[in-house]
Amino acid sequence: MDNQFETKAGFDAVNKYEKMRMYEETASFPIDIKHLEIIAFAKAMDDVLCQNDHKGGWKDCERIYLDARLVEEMGEYFALVAKGSPSAVPSEQRRKELVDIANFAMMLWDRS
Repeated sequence: MDNQFETKAGFDAVNKYEKMRMYEETASFPIDIKHLEIIAFAKAMDDVLCQNDHKGGWKDCERIYLDARLVEEMGEYFALVAKGSPSAVPSEQRRKELVDIANFAMMLWDRS
């Protein structure tokens, strides 16, 4: 296991803490979102996008390029999960790849 939070009980404890923290941070969030996990996921997506702001964004990218990058990111994720059991790959590594997939999906959604 990656750490103490890989167990279901550990995950539930962290998840409960994270939900309380997210609720406190987003009490004045301008839109109504029922599932706080969406806010956490969007924050993770935005963090990665901000780290890559120096690349200039996606607004001028060709759709074919964004399509290819989405497929590439999906391939990276599937290569990870093909390693076998979930404990074979650290959860942070899985989450990173999923955020990358989501960002390219969002870019395509934005350009549609």
